[in-house]
Amino acid sequence: MRNFLKIAENIDVLPVLHEIAAQPELWNQYTVRTFHQQSAHRDLDDIVLRYNPFDPRTDDFVEAVCSRIDVVNYPAMARLPLARQLVMNLMARVQGEHLGRVFISRIRPGGGIPLHSDRIPPAEEAFPDRIPPAVYYDRYHLVLQDAPGTVFQCGGEQLYMPPGTAWWFNNQLDHLVVNNSAEDRIHLVVDIGLTKFDYFLESGA
Repeated sequence: MRNFLKIAENIDVLPVLHEIAAQPELWNQYTVRTFHQQSAHRDLDDIVLRYNPFDPRTDDFVEAVCSRIDVVNYPAMARLPLARQLVMNLMARVQGEHLGRVFISRIRPGGGIPLHSDRIPPAEEAFPDRIPPAVYYDRYHLVLQDAPGTVFQCGGEQLYMPPGTAWWFNNQLDHLVVNNSAEDRIHLVVDIGLTKFDYFLESGA
């Protein structure tokens, strides 16, 4: 496969699932990913651990979220220390340098995410001097809960991701998810910046 790569397996995710189950109020506390009418993620439930700073009362969504790579921790980062540890372990495994967006996404049985790319053309056209978030960061999925019947498709390839595995996938390409299983699909999604852009130019270079 060219658009998916397994990064790790046999990860113990049950402690994190317990940590989440003990704090159900964290779900949908911040709807930065799901509130927009055109969002491909409108029908999902989220726990946002780290994301772009955004106030829907005052900020322009395209400028503040779709075109920016700067992120901050949200309260759930401190309230889910076991999830944070998984994130840090993944950062170490891929030798990441910048931690980007981090969130837990839940797709209920029968739900899904329609075909879309994480490249946002209106944002790229409005702010051509900025590096798009989907270009700057690589995207990883750490599977907390899933069941056969769920399909993750990207760039014409598709697979089922079992619990306890971590994957890179090319979120710049069109992708979709369908949950045809009887279980909630719960993924810890992590954006990690590698060394693609951060080079110091020597004098005279």
